[in-house]
Amino acid sequence: MKSNLIYVLYRIYGGNRTEEDGNRTEESIAGAHEASSVHGETGASQEIGSRKRRREDDDDEEQNEIIRRLDTEVSYVRKLLEKGGMGDFTSTDEFIKKFINAITKYSITKKIYASENELKEAASHIGYKEFPDYFEDWDQKRWSFYYDTKISSKLKAKHRHRRGTIADKIRKTIFMSFGENDLPKITTKSSADVIKNWKESYEIKNAYRKFNDDVFCSQILQRCWTSRPSEEQSAFTISVIKYIFNPNIYSIQIKDEGIRHYMKKTQEKMNANEKIQFLEEEFNEEEEEGEEEDEEGEEGEEGEKEITQEVTEEIKGSGEDEEGEVLATGFAIR
Repeated sequence: MKSNLIYVLYRIYGGNRTEEDGNRTEESIAGAHEASSVHGETGASQEIGSRKRRREDDDDEEQNEIIRRLDTEVSYVRKLLEKGGMGDFTSTDEFIKKFINAITKYSITKKIYASENELKEAASHIGYKEFPDYFEDWDQKRWSFYYDTKISSKLKAKHRHRRGTIADKIRKTIFMSFGENDLPKITTKSSADVIKNWKESYEIKNAYRKFNDDVFCSQILQRCWTSRPSEEQSAFTISVIKYIFNPNIYSIQIKDEGIRHYMKKTQEKMNANEKIQFLEEEFNEEEEEGEEEDEEGEEGEEGEKEITQEVTEEIKGSGEDEEGEVLATGFAIR
């Protein structure tokens, strides 16, 4: 549609230039004859070349101005067509991707683990705030159908994807805060035995105990978040820390069910105004409970994999690497 509109508008704005071009050409020829009589044949050739270059520069400037005007007109006409029911730009891949990116930038700041209703509310908020020309005239029925068929599944996957980015930032912050001497590096490529030995080493246990220092723990939170973290954001950060250092988990790949397990306990302590502690004994107490929850969570994860597969492939294909679903330096959300 855009190419057709550009062609029509180009004829409108560009078609009137024929007479101007003709006048300019006649002026160039007359000037060339005049130059020829004064300077001779060589001087005339140089003058013709000079006038031609100036004319080409003027043409380029005019064409750039026409393109800028065309872009503005295309956007305006597209909105008119959408309002009149003659076009549906909101269903194009270009718009959907742009819309979902805008939603998740907003939704992830409000809720790390957002429910279906919370995501839909976030989408509605962004739609009417940032894209009012497209959505302001929609009734609830049309909006709900559009959200359910075009946005919902991709938004869930993208929101999960951004959650993985936050977890990776937390991991990087932890390692940077300690330094390699106090906290040796580990990667997802390491075997279960290597990870087990890493987590059971003196250096790792000693590093974990350091989180009981309120000042150090506060510094970690401040470095992970650009503004004062909410209760959920603090609980998420603490849960990632506990998961990384849990010696009963022989992997660096984090599962959402495991994080949810720690978040539930952490938030309960926060609500009860209990001090959050980082103790090795808690891992032994939670081992059996954690295993049961992992088994229950496997069934739900299969469904989520189907939802996220399309978006994950799209992200890999687009070359986006700032928000990798599989995080590159030793830590992943899956």
